[in-house]
Parts: sequence; structure tokens; C-alpha cells
Amino acid sequence: RNLLQNAVIHGRARRVTISGERRHGRLAVRVADDGAGAPPGIVRAMQRPFERLSPSGGTGVGLFISQRLLSQMDGSLRLDPAPAAGFAIVIDLRETAC
Repeated sequence: RNLLQNAVIHGRARRVTISGERRHGRLAVRVADDGAGAPPGIVRAMQRPFERLSPSGGTGVGLFISQRLLSQMDGSLRLDPAPAAGFAIVIDLRETAC
């Protein structure tokens, strides 16, 4: 939910694409949008709560909490370094956690 909300509110995306892939007992879910892209410092902000990078509101905890929750499920949240446009992130989980 947080990724979709960020795409629309902060990225001003008009389209969000969600795709998944199984590989070696893991599930990778890619969430990509056609919005404004990631602001500088996004990787740092994902590591620190209340790190606000957008003037469009928000508390600066959404991606941080999402990453922490995934970590507790033996998963991860990482940026796609070269999306075709906009912003893309990949959620990685063990299949048994799904």
C-alpha cells in the first residue's frame, strides 16, 4: 500500500505496474511507476525514519517501516537502479513467507 500511495502522491504517477517472478525459492515483486522518479537521498531515507524528501507531505516513515517489516520476514526492499521511467522498487521474499 505504501508503495502505491508514494507513487501517486509523491511521484505524481499516472500508471503503476506490478510484476512478479519466482526464482530459487524466492519471490521478487517489482513495483514501477511512470512518475517523477526518486529524489536524491532516497536510499539514505529508506534507512532512517522521519527523513522527508518530498514537500508533498508524508511523515518520512513509510519506506523505512516497509523495509523493516520485510527484513523481519527474511525479505528486502531495494531500488531498481535503472527504471525505464519514474521510480521502481523490488520486494524480495522467501516463497514460504508469502
